[in-house]
Order: sequence, then C-alpha cells, then structure tokens
Amino acid sequence: MWETDASHPEWAERAAAEGWEYAACTVRRGLGSPPAPRPAPPGLRCRALVGDADWQVALEVALAAHGISEPAFMTWARGQLRARVEAGEAWAFGAFVDGALVASCGLVFGAGEARFQDVGVRPDQQGRHVGSHLIHTALARLHAERPGTPAFICADRETRADRVYAAQGMALVGHTHCLVLPISPDEVA
Repeated sequence: MWETDASHPEWAERAAAEGWEYAACTVRRGLGSPPAPRPAPPGLRCRALVGDADWQVALEVALAAHGISEPAFMTWARGQLRARVEAGEAWAFGAFVDGALVASCGLVFGAGEARFQDVGVRPDQQGRHVGSHLIHTALARLHAERPGTPAFICADRETRADRVYAAQGMALVGHTHCLVLPISPDEVA
C-alpha cells in the first residue's frame, strides 16, 4: 500500500498482468460531532455487538457485504477485532432492523486517533441509510466519550460507501493505492 494523490493506471495494468489486484481508495477523517443522519428505516436500532450470537451474525453480514466466498481471512479479522474490543482497544457496533443484525463496523483506537474497520452492510439493506446510521452512531459515541479524537476510514473511490462517509462529515485527506495478491486457503500455512 502506498499513499499519493496521483493516479497511475499503468500500475493497475502491470499488477493485473502479474496476478495482483489493484485498488484505489480515498482516506477520510472525521473530527467532531457528525451531522444529523437521514431518517432511519423503520425498526432500525444501532448498538454495541455483544455475545457470540452477535459476532457470528456480524461475520455472516461481512462475508455477504464484501462478496467473500472464502471465510478464512474474515473469520480471523473478526476474531482480532473482537479481541481488541474485549481488551478495551476498540468498539464494535451493529445495526439491527426489527431485531435482525444487518450491518456492523469496528472502531479501533490508536495513538490519539481511531479508524473504522470491517464496515459492512448486508446487500439487501444497502441504499436504505442503514450504513449512514451505523457510522453516525460510532462517530457520535467517539465524539461524546473521546472528544477531539479523529476517526479515519479508507474506502474504495467513488463508491456508495465513500459517499456515506462524506455525508457523515468525514473530510477527504488523501488517497491510497493497494496491490493485493490473491491466494487460496491452501497457500496459507
């Protein structure tokens, strides 16, 4: 991963030729109280994830939201997030519609800052402002409990998710470019 505001389409072509995937992302920062969200869908409630059942459904939501068919990495990543939550180094939130978990996200703390991790909304709930309310809940709690702490997010450029973060008052601060070499579960030792 590297940061630059310059676009280099030739890198994507070369990476693809070598079997790598290329992604261009925006980096956004939120500081202070987020603006009021749009009206919530009926039956929406956002709260902290608690217990094994919440975490299992949150994993299923993340897999569906990101179109992941191989759960090994996401299972590991969710385990890492849960361990950080239990150690007091992160918060994890879920959005529930009529009691069913349909979106989740983590907010991980670092040296004087926080970063969003594993934000995902079930595909059938996207476009209904569920993600906006989830991000708003996390930013509002951050502002209330850790005033002045900036929150960062890295999102694929020009996507619905990036527009959600912008609408929550998260300012564009830069760009990143990532190269990912896809590997099969058999290649992980």
